[in-house]
Amino acid sequence: HRDLHSFPTRRSSDLERAKSFTDGLGCVRIKSNDELINGYINKKGKYVIQPKYPVAYQFYEGLAYVAVKKTDKRYYGYFMNIKEDVVIPLDDMGYEGTEFREGWLCVLKKVGPGLYIRLFLDKTGQPIFTNNDIKYYEGKSIGISSALSEGIIVVGSEGKSGYALKTGEVIVLPQYSKAFMFSDGLGLVVNITDLNKIAREYDIPLWELFSKDTFIYLDKSGEKILEISDLDRKSTRLNSSHRI
Repeated sequence: HRDLHSFPTRRSSDLERAKSFTDGLGCVRIKSNDELINGYINKKGKYVIQPKYPVAYQFYEGLAYVAVKKTDKRYYGYFMNIKEDVVIPLDDMGYEGTEFREGWLCVLKKVGPGLYIRLFLDKTGQPIFTNNDIKYYEGKSIGISSALSEGIIVVGSEGKSGYALKTGEVIVLPQYSKAFMFSDGLGLVVNITDLNKIAREYDIPLWELFSKDTFIYLDKSGEKILEISDLDRKSTRLNSSHRI
């Protein structure tokens, strides 16, 4: 196996992106012949799967979603194992994949021009959980926003985020600007009025706002465990002429 530094087309400027290690593998993207392709390395930096995939997600529980070019404008996507065998041919079933976690495949289904919904499939490709399985509240519908993590799904409604159990029970109503997947028994949410609006108004990169507002950690019952606020320590750039 070649390593990240000896791949034929690899130069220091060719590495475009690297993702966190999962299942002992790191997904890396390089630029080769003006094309962005993804491969997987082990913790010694050796390629286990050579870069060749235009689209690639991280491995979870032995599976990763990848896509290869079928035509100039068409990709063929599927879940593969570490041997690069096609395990679930999602493209043939009309889906695009994201992640496989806790026995559930999180996929996207196109329902209109530029419009997709998330749903979950089992390993055989059969739907096991859709938006219709999430209980409604106050007459408003809720949609799936993330893969399954620790038995909990991020859900959204009208631009706000919350959490639901895999049973469909909503444990945190959509009320936060951003909710992240559960990890180590806690879910992280960001409480800010309108991230996009503030980013545009004050000409601040969106990602910077996540370090300038209130972080809240919730447990699986929806109770606040820890709240971290940085509202009084805004950047000089903000304090110089504006207050939020």
